[in-house]
Amino acid sequence: MAGPVAPRRVAGIDFSGARDAGKSIWIAEGTREGDGFRLASCLPASALPDGAADRESALAALVRYIAALGDAVVGIDVPFGLPEPLVVADGWLDFVRRFADRWTDAASFRAACCEAAGGRELRRRCDAEARTPFCAYNLRLHKQTWHGIAELIAPLVLTGRAVAAPMQATAPGRPI
Repeated sequence: MAGPVAPRRVAGIDFSGARDAGKSIWIAEGTREGDGFRLASCLPASALPDGAADRESALAALVRYIAALGDAVVGIDVPFGLPEPLVVADGWLDFVRRFADRWTDAASFRAACCEAAGGRELRRRCDAEARTPFCAYNLRLHKQTWHGIAELIAPLVLTGRAVAAPMQATAPGRPI
């Protein structure tokens, strides 16, 4: 039995949680062609409609961009979760829904994770398997994780404008 056909449209997002994220977030978009890929565009988030260098404008523009992609696959280099001992939620969607209420900013997120982990940097199973250099709340990554989940992933998945596979079932016409 064959699985679902992957969309031809593909976007890759090099994400940033920096204050001037619009200059640091880059979006490559193109189409799958046979076994290859044809790049159609590569631009910073500041170049998106209503995008700007500041993080707030850039992330709002990025949410609108992803939501408008329709039937597409989007790769974003941001952790979509935390190590299991740090998650207090009834499933992934509940985790995303409560994320920004539980940790109101990137600094409180990092501090709470460090305290809960006893000062250790816990890794997700996927981090261990991929041998990633940093945990999701590492000093170098915590802003990216917090802003990625709170201000990009949550607005997309909680409103149904995109789905996050494999945590959610795919839906025709919505970006994955």
